[in-house]
Amino acid sequence: MNNENSLLILDTHIHLWNPALGYRWLRGDLLRPYTLRDLHRALERQLPLGPITRAFVILVEADRGKDSAETREHLALAASDPLVAGVVGWLSLNHSRRY
Repeated sequence: MNNENSLLILDTHIHLWNPALGYRWLRGDLLRPYTLRDLHRALERQLPLGPITRAFVILVEADRGKDSAETREHLALAASDPLVAGVVGWLSLNHSRRY
């Protein structure tokens, strides 16, 4: 397929989590880790899908707790994996420490 006809998809709302680290809201089938590796495997099964040949995601924090650890982890994933195009994180607006 030539580049003129190929498309990409950007999923703007992806959560990753490990229930062992928190996430009190998780219930039922969600009570298992969902990792970037899981996402890669799912995409490998789906792509290419017609003209869609590439995918990118925005990671969104999943309310693990009121600290920036989850956000820092997502930023590290974004720095190391080209699948991750961006991060929507949590940061306390009342804290003077720089993250």
